[in-house]
This record gives sequence, structure tokens and C-alpha cells, in this order.
Amino acid sequence: MRYRAFVGIISLALGLIASCAPSRTEISIECEQSLRPKLDELLRQVPLPKGYALESGTQCALKLSYASAKTSPAGATASEGAGTLWRGVALPLDDPRFDLSVKDAASLGTEPLDEICPPLRAPKIDGFWPGEPGYPLAYRLTLSLNATHGGIPHELLAWLETAAKTASAQEARPIVLAATGDLETGTYGSSQLLKGENGIVRLLSPQLLSAMQTSDILVGNLEGQITARGDPDPTKRYRFRFPPGCAAAYRKMGFDLMLLANNHSMDFGSQGLLDTINDLTSAGLPFVGAGPTAGEALQAKEAAGLSSRGIVFIGIGTFPKETLGFSTARAAATASSPGIVADIDSCVASIQAASQRGSMVVVLVHGGVEFSDGPDESTRAIFYRLADAGAALVIGSHPHVLHGTEARGSSIIAYSLGNFLFTDRVMPPIAQSSAVMSFLVYRGKVRGLDILPIIVSPTGTSIDLDPTDAKLRFVAMCSRLSAHQVSTSR
Repeated sequence: MRYRAFVGIISLALGLIASCAPSRTEISIECEQSLRPKLDELLRQVPLPKGYALESGTQCALKLSYASAKTSPAGATASEGAGTLWRGVALPLDDPRFDLSVKDAASLGTEPLDEICPPLRAPKIDGFWPGEPGYPLAYRLTLSLNATHGGIPHELLAWLETAAKTASAQEARPIVLAATGDLETGTYGSSQLLKGENGIVRLLSPQLLSAMQTSDILVGNLEGQITARGDPDPTKRYRFRFPPGCAAAYRKMGFDLMLLANNHSMDFGSQGLLDTINDLTSAGLPFVGAGPTAGEALQAKEAAGLSSRGIVFIGIGTFPKETLGFSTARAAATASSPGIVADIDSCVASIQAASQRGSMVVVLVHGGVEFSDGPDESTRAIFYRLADAGAALVIGSHPHVLHGTEARGSSIIAYSLGNFLFTDRVMPPIAQSSAVMSFLVYRGKVRGLDILPIIVSPTGTSIDLDPTDAKLRFVAMCSRLSAHQVSTSR
């Protein structure tokens, strides 16, 4: 089999050449280098009909084109759509550019999206992610048969249809997974949530709400319990709870999954946690990191509405011991009692099991040091271990401050997303600027990253109207992380 490169087009020539065996029709192949793996895999999965074989000649009576273009080859007598090829630009994680023009993308050079992976990332192009309507670097893949004389054999037409359907099924659309930091609505925030849409828009600006609801998956950390019952934990200095019915409001905001493995999930004891679980379940809002038993708390779960995406979530709490004595050990679930996931070894085993089943694993972690300006080495070592276990993405919360992001092999680690909605209390200035972080996911890996800077106040949250400085600060944090890699065995 011989390959020749073309720009934008793969030609696969089917040569109907007489040979020693009259029942054997030989085929020659020419293929663009970047699409060669796709073609090879397609031919393995959908073998050519019986009586056809690959050869090294150049003459052909039929031509099969596999084109990465917006139109089919001229003169095609049979054509089938075979998916979409998305191209993008590969940039370092700490590059300050998160959105490029088509012209700038062309000058930097583009490559297939599935070849862009950590430690590189793809930016948006003209404001769009790959997979979104309007993305300018999307090319339709088309399988087309062209006869130079005579007709096209029926068995080849059937093969063409099957091969094109197989290729289309494999080209799943890239999706946007967005994540927020801590969600704590207090008395004022909760009262607004229970008013429905009108109350929600008082807490979140319309622009922010729209951005949240347009992502394919939105996850966050629920910093408290949804309950009117339970006994306050005496080892807690701050205790947060929200009235029943709040989970339905979180769902209306756009949330598709919540982390419960945090230092406020047991503020009012086991009863409060069970009430929280019931409220979330009634609203159709999945959660991870806590449960009626340790086994249930460890379960990997899918986000709401995306059962076919192959992405699962796992949650764990790794926060330091508090002043009055509250700790992960006190909050941990057991074989017979409610609580959170607090054991790293068990979490690693759950990640490995889900990864081995073929799922893309996203781990939500509540850990680190509150109000710190970046992760310490012990926190990074824990996050590294979760990534090394098979997590494609590790997302942190607890510090209340936005931290940087770094690559660990082919994984992405976002150490802290800071606060998202924290009403009824004035937070330190370092915790008032945060971000909603978006990850472009394709074929089981993070391919792109973007942040939407936000301003968090006691009465609600809005988009930062001057995001340039916030993005530059974030990029600087990413640069510091990459310059100071923690030494751990992989």
C-alpha cells in the first residue's frame, strides 16, 4: 500500500485491474498524512468487500475520495457524509491568547483537534469553540465514489454507505465542560433562588447566566447542606445550609452536577446530608463525593442529560483540619453511615476502575489552603496522584481564590476555581475576583481551555467587564506552576 499527501483531500483509488485471479479486484490508496490514521482504522473496522484487495498500481476505473472539505469532489457519482474534521491552533497553557481570528490561526498553522492535547491547548476561533455552530475551521468529511467508465459495483456502494456511517459515528462532537467554584447562597441568596427566574437573575447577571446555560456540562461545588433539620456540628465555626427546593433553582441556573465532598457537607450532621441528597435527587441534579454509605459516595456518575458522552465524575474532600477540630476523617462516610469521600486510596481505585472501563474521568476535589494565592506542594502532590491514576481532568475548590492550571502528562489540573456565588458575607478582596472555567473536551481529553472572569459580591455575581487584567493574572499563575514542577514519582 502506497500513500501520497495532498492538501485538504485524501484520494483512495480503487483500481479495477485484471489480474491473475479474475475474481480479485485490486485497489491502490493515496492518503493525506494527517488523516492516514483515521483511514487505516476505518479500513480495519469496515473491510473492503470480498474480492477486493490492496495493490501498488496506479491505474484505476473507480476513484474513492475521502475529502476534508466543505464540498464533495466534482464529478462524484456516489457520495456519503463521513463526519467532520475540526482543526485548531496549539498554544501553551500559559499563552495569553484565548481567542484568535481566522487570519491569525492561519498564520500560526492549524492541525486536527485530536492532535492537540496537554500540555498544549486550543483557543477559540472568532469566538467559537470547535463543535459550535459558526466555528470556521470545521471541514465536512465526505466519502465519494467516481467511475471513470461503467457503473459502480453494488457491493462497493453498500461498503461506501457502511464505511461512511462508521466514520460519522466515530466523529463525536466536541463538547464544552464548564466549572464554577464554591456556591453558598446564605439567607439572601436562598430567598432569591426560591422566587424562580426573577430571583435567579437578581443573583446572576443575564450575560453570566447565558454563558452558564450554553455550556454542554456545568459543574460546581455546593458549599453547604439543603435542609431544615439536623443538629449543628460543634466542631464547625461556620455552618451553611439552604432551604429545601434550592436544588431545583441550581438546575435552572444550568448546573448538571454538584460536588458534595467538602467541609460543609456535614454542617448539620447525617440528617442534613441525607436531606441534601433527597433535594438534589428530586431536582434531577446528580452529585458526587458523598452518599448514604462509603460505597455509594465513591460511585462515578454522569452529568445530567449526557449519558452517551462517556464522561464520568468522581468527588473527594482533602481539606485541612479546621480550628475547632473538624476534619475529613470526621466527615468521612463509612460502610454503614452517610458522609463524604475522604480516603485517597479508595478514590484512586475508583478512578482506575472507571478509566479502565473506557470512560473519561473528571475528579472534583475540595482541598488546598483557604485564601492562599496558589497550591502548596502537598496539595499539588495529591492532585498529581489523582491525575496519574487516570483522571483526564482534576478540578479543585476550597481556597476561595482562583489558582492557576497546569498539565500533568496528558491530564489537566485546575487547582482552585475560587468562589462563584457567596452571598450575605463580604469576602477578602483576593476572593472577590474569580472565574468560570471552560474546558473543550474531545475524544476523552481536554483540548482547549478558557476562563470567564467574574466579580463575586454579597448580593450576587456578574461578569468582569474588564477581563484583560484577570486573564493576564491567570496566565501568570499558570506560568509559575509550569516553572516550578513538584517532584513526584509518576
